[in-house]
Amino acid sequence: MKSLYTLLFALIGFSVIGQHDINIELKNYEGDTVIIGNYYADKQMVRDTVSGNKGKFEYEGNDTLKPGVYFVLLPEDNNFMQFFLNGKDHEFDMTWDIKKGGDVSFKGSKDNEAFSKYMKFIAEKRPIADEIRARISAADTTGVKDESAEKELKKIDDDVKAKQKEIVADLPESVSARFIKSSFQVDIPEFEGEDARFKTYRFYKQHYFDHIELGDQVNLRTPYLHQRVDYYLEKLTPQDPDSIKVSIDYLLGEMEPAKETWKYYLSYFLNKYAKLKIVGYDAVYVHLIDKYYATGKADWVSEENLTKMKDQADKFRNILIGEKFPDITTYKADSLKTPVRLWDIDSDYTIVLFWAHDCGHCTKSMPAIVEFYDEYESKGVTLLSICTKGSKKTKPCQEAIPKKKMDKFINTFDEYQRYRRIVAIPSTPKIFILDKDKNILIKDIPAKDLKSIMPEIIRIDKEKKIEKM
Repeated sequence: MKSLYTLLFALIGFSVIGQHDINIELKNYEGDTVIIGNYYADKQMVRDTVSGNKGKFEYEGNDTLKPGVYFVLLPEDNNFMQFFLNGKDHEFDMTWDIKKGGDVSFKGSKDNEAFSKYMKFIAEKRPIADEIRARISAADTTGVKDESAEKELKKIDDDVKAKQKEIVADLPESVSARFIKSSFQVDIPEFEGEDARFKTYRFYKQHYFDHIELGDQVNLRTPYLHQRVDYYLEKLTPQDPDSIKVSIDYLLGEMEPAKETWKYYLSYFLNKYAKLKIVGYDAVYVHLIDKYYATGKADWVSEENLTKMKDQADKFRNILIGEKFPDITTYKADSLKTPVRLWDIDSDYTIVLFWAHDCGHCTKSMPAIVEFYDEYESKGVTLLSICTKGSKKTKPCQEAIPKKKMDKFINTFDEYQRYRRIVAIPSTPKIFILDKDKNILIKDIPAKDLKSIMPEIIRIDKEKKIEKM
């Protein structure tokens, strides 16, 4: 019983539990305390510490416990026993022999009792199924098909499915029914033709949540919901910003009836895509701010924080891939400090490099950038470097230019850093590749990849021009 994902559960409902009295008997346990907790999306939350004597503990109180999957934790070795809570069974008993692993029984809770019997049924069938699989495997090595063994294995599989359907039918609103249904596989039709594989994928994605109701508040407090949500986003969704935005909107739309679930996952998605340092993913962050936060749907966020979030989104919005880079002006890093307007640079491609003299990553990257520019300066590429230091710290930037062999660049800075009002530059080095019209083709690429990416950009650009002819 070491894993939170192999144990037991109990009880259901949409109402909140008030007064409850749960008697816990732990055989072969010498400790005097246990911890009660519950699942919450991708977390395990501690609810209370209960004291006892000689393996007997009573958990009672008036605090509000919402339906879902809970657990008893033994602090000595982090061993767990899981159980379900719902809005109906307020008083029940559970017994767990900690030396016998999954030997857990319940009294007074139909939900827990049904699932406990089911788990014991599975435990009885597992070694038989393993032995049959070994026979089938042994037969396969000799090139002989053991049809008898395959029939026996199918019979066990059918028995398990029948037991699952029985619990779901008898206790349709229980946590155990929810948990069992979460393991049901999508029944995919056999598609034919050249696009059969794509049709199979599309059908699977469309029906992935057939057995888990995203708008059911109880599922937020289970161990399976978060795994499924992450898998849908990271494995079933193409990893480009537009596809991710569509999938997030779908998930949040389905979750909306469960307000707590919706609120949790809106915040989770925002934090997830704000932190991910992957090219283009800032478009997901901007989308979430625009569609959910700026429209007042996230009414728990203070005005002050909402203003900061919207300002940050605006700065990201200005430098999204496909957008035109903002019309910024910086000043040459020389004694004259001549203004340089980005939009006035006449070049097929413009590399915009934000850097700092005291940035370790910039120092490591600069040789590759210099080598790249030596090769591509004559191929329609101009490099505008902008030192991100302001005020009196601009002088060290000027002094670093010849040391880093950056003399061929258009080297600039702005001691007042006015560009930061419209452009988000949280870290350096930050590299943008712009086309002739100053549209952002790609950004945030490592310096070492410039020499491999630039030829592809030029090739694709030429192909587009040929298509227009």
